[in-house]
Amino acid sequence: MLRNHEQDHLAEFGGEARKVVAPSRVPHYEAEFYADEFIADPFPHYAAMRALGPVVFLPALGNFAVTRYQEVRDALRDFEVFSSAQGVAADQAGCDFLRGNTLNSDPPVHSVMRAAVVAPLLPGALDAIRDRIEEEARNLVERLLQKNEFDGMADLARHLPLSIVTELVGLAEGGRENMLQWAAGSFDILGIQNERGRRGLETIKEMRRYITSEGIPEKLKPGSWTARLHELADRGQISREMVPLLFREYIGPSLDTTISATGQLFYQLGRNPAQWDLIRRDPSLIPGAVNEAVRLGSPIRSFSRTLTRDFEIGGAALQAGARVMVLFASANRDERRFPDPDRFNPTRSGALHVGFGHGIHQCVGMHLARLEMESLLKAMVDRVAAFVVGEPQVAMNNTIYGFAAMPMRLVAGGPVRVREQALARAALTPPRPALAPPTWRDVRIADRRVQADGVVSFDLVAADDAGLPPFEAGAHIDVEVSPGLVRQYSVCNAPSESSRRYRIAVLRGATSRGGSQAIHDAWRAHQIVRISAPRNSFQLDQASRRTVLVAGGIGVIPIAISLDLTLPVFAAQFGLHITPRAGVSSYGNWYHSPALDGLSVTRTWSRLRPASLRQDGRKGCLQR
Repeated sequence: MLRNHEQDHLAEFGGEARKVVAPSRVPHYEAEFYADEFIADPFPHYAAMRALGPVVFLPALGNFAVTRYQEVRDALRDFEVFSSAQGVAADQAGCDFLRGNTLNSDPPVHSVMRAAVVAPLLPGALDAIRDRIEEEARNLVERLLQKNEFDGMADLARHLPLSIVTELVGLAEGGRENMLQWAAGSFDILGIQNERGRRGLETIKEMRRYITSEGIPEKLKPGSWTARLHELADRGQISREMVPLLFREYIGPSLDTTISATGQLFYQLGRNPAQWDLIRRDPSLIPGAVNEAVRLGSPIRSFSRTLTRDFEIGGAALQAGARVMVLFASANRDERRFPDPDRFNPTRSGALHVGFGHGIHQCVGMHLARLEMESLLKAMVDRVAAFVVGEPQVAMNNTIYGFAAMPMRLVAGGPVRVREQALARAALTPPRPALAPPTWRDVRIADRRVQADGVVSFDLVAADDAGLPPFEAGAHIDVEVSPGLVRQYSVCNAPSESSRRYRIAVLRGATSRGGSQAIHDAWRAHQIVRISAPRNSFQLDQASRRTVLVAGGIGVIPIAISLDLTLPVFAAQFGLHITPRAGVSSYGNWYHSPALDGLSVTRTWSRLRPASLRQDGRKGCLQR
């Protein structure tokens, strides 16, 4: 219902009563966001809310809600205006109870906490457990093929998180058994303190008591994620008080969200058999299927933010202090961004959904979730011809949308012939080699120099004067910012100097999660740091008759070096397309490449699309 006059509302829930001013011309949506009926079938509500406008007012909660994709994405990026530090629940009681962890914080506190948690969940770290997860996925599929029917949630979606991830977290057996219950309780609190929220409060109090008594080093699995937090505290990288707060980061997100997305994945594949046939013929579509499941399922319905100043959304002027709910699930079905938004389409381009969030609070476990879901599909693509799914039972949770149960059966089938298009694609895209854990070496910072606004270069030399391994143009190195925190940087000097030094250049990120900011603040000349040997994911094929070099953001630097090296070989048979992001132009200005002289260089702020490239007859370059 649309109301065109300003009204004051007294919102009362969870023991909270506060006066909220709803600005003129903000549409009102009267449905109870946390009612069972809404949770059971939320998507028609989201469509109705989007139709009203990019922001609506929910009188029952006294909250505003951002409904459309672009406004949701913008809000998630702007942590300075849309603050999480006051809590992200939909009522004050939930915000107060959970305040202080990574989810409910802003930089600089958030940066420290996230940097402490994220290391074992980064793609490079997950390579160490990839084989184990994929093997367990294959074993699970073989067992399920022997069953006439099973519960797709209890027997399939929950298996990898509960069998492997809980072990990686490292709690003793009693804690592992309760992790799923604790996770569900925390997400109930992140809504409002209705009956579910109140039960969640008691559940999380129980979890906190357990962490206090059992989350001590001698009772945790050695080498586990939680044991690592104590090691960080021993080294003084985080405070002792922060350790129990960070325990919770591994309990909730590693389970419920992944389980919910996995259930949605197999529900969609069961209801869309033609799409599974397409994936079987072209397994390169597996990541697209996972993205679509996360987009359509949107495990997190909503988190809130608090405005730090007066702010306008879609023409509506909201006051500082307003609580704004960010509706991930609505944004992910916004027809303005996703054509045919309710359709499961694994060929849909890009992973631009906000199912894993966006900005500095993007899901810390998203790479693990993708690994688990992709491993299941890889295990099934040559063994399962079809999925038979019954009507799922929606789980009643204030924040998580997912299924409590889903009857399911796997139909066995053998491999199918891969389409010619997929073979052609595979030929053009060499398989990415598995990355071995880096071998670390000590280097000394020989020179630290400010090169441009926000850009510092570091010259690194061997600490033992024994020289450094050679590198080729386009190479990068892993840099250990602090124990457990690793970042990758391109090597920016000429390869002919590689035995003497590596030069890296670090742009301080405005939303740094602890990497570039820590390097800028802590690295000084003569300091000893650790790096890996160089590796190259951008090797040039010098047998190619024509090469197009595409530089995005900080990629300008290694491509400029590549030009220096390859100009004598390629002469006019190459082109350079630079698509820098805001603030990066100064990054490349200090590195002057003679190869750029006389070359027609395109600079654009728009997204580069292959269809928009045209051939420039003057130099054989591809230009916009």
